[in-house]
Amino acid sequence: MSAKQWNSAAAFGLLLFVLSLAWGCGGNTPPDISKVAIDQGFYRLDELLMERAKDSLALEQCLDSLALEHPEFVHLYGPELLGFVPQVPIMSQYLSFFSDSEIRALYDSTQQVFGDFEKEKEAFHTAFRFYRHYLPEARMPDIALYLFGFNYVVVPLDSVLYIAPDQYLGPQSTYLAHLPAYIKARRGPEYLVCDGIKAWCTLEFAPEKEGELSLLEEMIWQGKVLAITKRCMPEVPDSVLFGFTSAQVKFCIEHEYQIWGHLIEEQKLFATDSRTVQRYMGEAPFSSGMPAESPGRAATWTGWRIVESWMHKQDQSLAALINESDAQKILEQSQYKPKRR
Repeated sequence: MSAKQWNSAAAFGLLLFVLSLAWGCGGNTPPDISKVAIDQGFYRLDELLMERAKDSLALEQCLDSLALEHPEFVHLYGPELLGFVPQVPIMSQYLSFFSDSEIRALYDSTQQVFGDFEKEKEAFHTAFRFYRHYLPEARMPDIALYLFGFNYVVVPLDSVLYIAPDQYLGPQSTYLAHLPAYIKARRGPEYLVCDGIKAWCTLEFAPEKEGELSLLEEMIWQGKVLAITKRCMPEVPDSVLFGFTSAQVKFCIEHEYQIWGHLIEEQKLFATDSRTVQRYMGEAPFSSGMPAESPGRAATWTGWRIVESWMHKQDQSLAALINESDAQKILEQSQYKPKRR
């Protein structure tokens, strides 16, 4: 597709997109959740372990207790997430990790940025009340904060969503200097809760299919995740929701027809090889075959637009969307045909 085609009538495309939100989730008034009650734990495991690490016996007792309350995660934490080696006693490795001056400085930085985490706790609580309203039968996790030492961001497990606040210190943080600019851009504190919701939904509503997913199936899966998250966090900016810059969101709005046309022209919607899927869904500074102004993962935007169109055209609920597992059926019934601008 030529540069001229990518740049044609972008402003008109933006106007039509804004008008289309009258039937999408962006134009609806959020439901009243004042009577929706949930019981959700919020655990400061980062704070607990850093305090207990001042004494070896206290740390050992703390880890023994956590092994009973969070067995799956404790099993992963040292050996897998922190890279502990079997040749060295695990307790000595924990002591070394939590007493390391750089790790303690990192923890202090999270305290400076987030304080007592009450704002994030309340945001999670509100988001999952919306979640319970829309999906009353779906599982809901507790929230736990852990210190990961740069290795992992969000780890959704069986019934708990584990999040590393040290990965959300802001793009200017020296602790994140090793990351590419396009990833650092979405590592501010405002992304923590939204990323947590998306991670939980990605796990909870993963397609139940054996074998590799096609590009279309990946797009619809991520489109569902975004649709749920948008409804759980109705005030979240699209830039935070999608993990795009504001300019990249504008690009997707203005070039919706061209993005879809590119995917059709490439004839890759039903490809299942990981290389093809990664080209359009993987992390990158921009999307393959698209202008440098495009975001990486632009196909996730298209997946979301298809899903929203399906819900509108079929007059279906969020629960119905989750229960519909046929991605091609969703595409066909969505009647998704972005207009040429």
